[in-house]
Amino acid sequence: MPSHDRDPILEEEQDTTGGGVTSLTSSTTPNNEELLQYQFEEGGDPEDEVTVSEFLDHAGYKGTNLLITAGSGVAVFQYGSLITYVNLLCSYLMCEGDFSQTQVIAVKVLTIFGVIIGLPLSGMISDKIGRTKVAVFGAWFTLITWFLASFSTSLLVLTLFAVGVGFSALLTPSIVNAIEFTSLYQHSRVALVLFSQYLLGQIWTVCVFLLLIQYIHWTFVAWILALPIIFLVVWFHYLPDSPMFMAVSGREERAYHLLLSLHQANSVPMKRGKLRHAEIPSRGECCSPCSIDNLRASLLLATLFFLLAYAYYGSSYGLLMSIDKTSYCNTKISMTECWSGTETILPFIFSIIPDFIGLLVGLFVAEAFSRRVSIISLSVTGGVVALLAALVCLGGTMMMVELSIIRGVAYGAIVVAYLYALEWYPVSNRNLSFNFLFIFGLVAMYIAGSTTYGLRDWTVAILVLIVILFALSVLVAIFLEKGRDVDKSLGEQQPLSS
Repeated sequence: MPSHDRDPILEEEQDTTGGGVTSLTSSTTPNNEELLQYQFEEGGDPEDEVTVSEFLDHAGYKGTNLLITAGSGVAVFQYGSLITYVNLLCSYLMCEGDFSQTQVIAVKVLTIFGVIIGLPLSGMISDKIGRTKVAVFGAWFTLITWFLASFSTSLLVLTLFAVGVGFSALLTPSIVNAIEFTSLYQHSRVALVLFSQYLLGQIWTVCVFLLLIQYIHWTFVAWILALPIIFLVVWFHYLPDSPMFMAVSGREERAYHLLLSLHQANSVPMKRGKLRHAEIPSRGECCSPCSIDNLRASLLLATLFFLLAYAYYGSSYGLLMSIDKTSYCNTKISMTECWSGTETILPFIFSIIPDFIGLLVGLFVAEAFSRRVSIISLSVTGGVVALLAALVCLGGTMMMVELSIIRGVAYGAIVVAYLYALEWYPVSNRNLSFNFLFIFGLVAMYIAGSTTYGLRDWTVAILVLIVILFALSVLVAIFLEKGRDVDKSLGEQQPLSS
């Protein structure tokens, strides 16, 4: 496997304007009086070459970084809200007699299909012109189509498909940009903040929907749930691209200025040295995931995403069927007869707690040991729990506790796999490559939803299937390259555990 020793940020770069080799030092900082008066770290040679990742690591992960991560994570929050909202709305409309089973399936499938359709294009454009530009467009498009989807059930299939397309341009650029604002040794904290918000988005939506749907029309509930999208429109309008992306796109001076601002905001003395940079690579290449350097890893990661996502969504649908009484409502039955808000909200919140635990444990193991060890250990745990549950539940009914544990373990493993993938691909093609893998998780969501419908009738069978999925996940993770427990795309060769 190629070692990816070259780094577009670490090597010398020929000035594309014809001026020869260029470098950035404190003397080339834009003429901002406040920044020019800023104190640099004592010692160090101004001629020393420093990587973007080293600058970010030196700046630390403090309030400003947390704000950037949390703000960008609202997109992940809203994605969790969207998935939950579509499920609850379809159940509600079917229960009220406004939707048939065929329409419910069409809405759920086409919403996810919209995301899948938009991912390749949004990833390519994001790698070419910038993460935040694509995210701003995605936020506006999602906001407009979300409001259109709230006015009529007759157009709900088409408008929610458009919402899915908008989310493809909003979600993954937000994740990638937040990761690229930090160094390798801060990635686990970023992932914790980002992917916790996916779970919080689900809880928020369940609480708002179930508490308000009996008192106001579902259109107004949809408007309330759209409030975070309005925030995202403003947020990404002002948030710059990460210094890593600026460096590989030829904007080294702006990258240095942003790094200086970040140090100032964190009250950390700026590290002395010039920004090391290299020949600007081609960005947004559609063949990047299948290149010679990445093909083996892409195939392994795509398989891993599919297996873990299937285990996660399979157990999720089982939990929803245990909680969501409208799955078994006959049409023309009123909402209040199908749902009791507090009786549904509390079990749902308790079922989400293992997801937080799985996320914390997975990222802790990834930080202390390696990404591979974390994925393998979580997959083994999930497989053992599923196997024990299958033995206990022979001839019986699925219990929520087992499903919650299985889902929590799968969620932690998925997030670590996401982190592994983000650290594998170079900055110049990171968004497109990540989107390529993300599609496999969405396909697994659809297949899991189709095969687990009516889960109560074949409890043991689905548990045995989950055992097999986790076992295959362990096998695939073993074959992942050990060296990718570090961010070689930025030239970092130190193992994470050191």
